[in-house]
Amino acid sequence: MTVTPTATLDTSLGTDPSVERIYDNVQVQLPAIGLSAIKLALWNTLEDFFIQSTLKRQRLFWKMEPGAQTIDLDPFDETWNVVWVLHYDGLSNAQVEPPALLRDLTYPVPTVERGGKVWLALKPASFEAIRLGSGSEVWSTWFETILAGTLYRLCAQPAKPYSSPDLAKLNAALYRRGIQQARDTARRGFTDGGGNWRFPYFARGRQH
Repeated sequence: MTVTPTATLDTSLGTDPSVERIYDNVQVQLPAIGLSAIKLALWNTLEDFFIQSTLKRQRLFWKMEPGAQTIDLDPFDETWNVVWVLHYDGLSNAQVEPPALLRDLTYPVPTVERGGKVWLALKPASFEAIRLGSGSEVWSTWFETILAGTLYRLCAQPAKPYSSPDLAKLNAALYRRGIQQARDTARRGFTDGGGNWRFPYFARGRQH
């Protein structure tokens, strides 16, 4: 039987190509740096990228029990935390207490069940969560942005063998441009801008 050969990057990029590709690219440009410093800068970049871009958005249906005044929507699940409540409905007199506590300001407290939906912006709960596969599109679609953000943070550190104000400035500009592109992409609903945005049926998230 003839076995059809398949292409794989495992041998060239290692067992963890998403993170190791960042490590390799940084060390090519900054050979004097260690992995612990790269990992710290990478995690700071990843968290900031999701916060600033609101790339990871999720619709969630919520339910508030009779007599309750609040419902806390954070964390979203074991791998994602809530950054912002971008939009909510179902309450006529309410406020959001950061990051995602929805409070019904109606007085007296309603004795009926209330419900609605929210549109949430999320960030990874930990470095391990995203390294192990959550938000995997960030390693492909937004790789150059994440690399630029990591390099910018490292090169901006003072009095290090790899310090470089010029490289820090260049990569900071590339990183901010990538964040803006990611934010615009999310706002368009991950389309080319055609048609009207509607919440996808499959993106209902968990029930409360």
